[in-house]
Amino acid sequence: MEKREQRFFIAYLIWAVVELVAQLYRENHPIAHGIVKSILMPILIALVATTPRPIGIKIRLLLLTSLFFSWAGDVLLIFDDINLVPALSDRETFFMAGLGGFLVAQVLYIVIFTLHSKRNEKRSVLIRQPLIAVVMLIVSGIIFKELFFESENGVPNHMTVPVLLYGVALTGMVLSALNRRGRTHELSFWLVSFGAFSFLLSDTLIAFDHFHTPIDGMYVMTTYMIAQGTIVLGLLLHAERAPEKA
Repeated sequence: MEKREQRFFIAYLIWAVVELVAQLYRENHPIAHGIVKSILMPILIALVATTPRPIGIKIRLLLLTSLFFSWAGDVLLIFDDINLVPALSDRETFFMAGLGGFLVAQVLYIVIFTLHSKRNEKRSVLIRQPLIAVVMLIVSGIIFKELFFESENGVPNHMTVPVLLYGVALTGMVLSALNRRGRTHELSFWLVSFGAFSFLLSDTLIAFDHFHTPIDGMYVMTTYMIAQGTIVLGLLLHAERAPEKA
């Protein structure tokens, strides 16, 4: 890894720790926490924008756009904090908008992962091992069942379609990450796959916190920061081994 990349990742790790500390004081200092949280993605954006790795202009632009929409989702979800915006109706608007930002980010990740899976004679992992897709669909079904039918209030009717759409995108992101197996650098595959699962876990925790049972923001942010960091690192490492030669 280049020294410049190392500096950015060290900065990201340090700021992740600062974010977790800010989480402890979030109730009394929601604005300070929001400022800290909003700086996370710009660090990764600067890393991707300046990396000397030959990741390709298309992948670079897609990744930068995905991180931008992730940043937008971060900022919008800051206003879903009851300590910052007490009125539920106002918070709901920010929650929906934040959901939209992350939805776009996940769709772009799917595109990137799919591009990495092309130009290879091997059949898709999901075709060779369909059990992987079956297990993922079962897990997603259990999560949806819990959110829609098992909680006290459940997902409101007007949010049923957006939440289902979001869940489909999350599942698709994990499956497309797994589909890179054998078509990229081995470490790149494991980092991206781990990041995709962490993203799934983080967003599941957000959904449970909003519709089901209160979840400590520490868990949400820990899994989210791990997800974004490992996905970006994994995608950068893909440049070390061309997909057609993997």
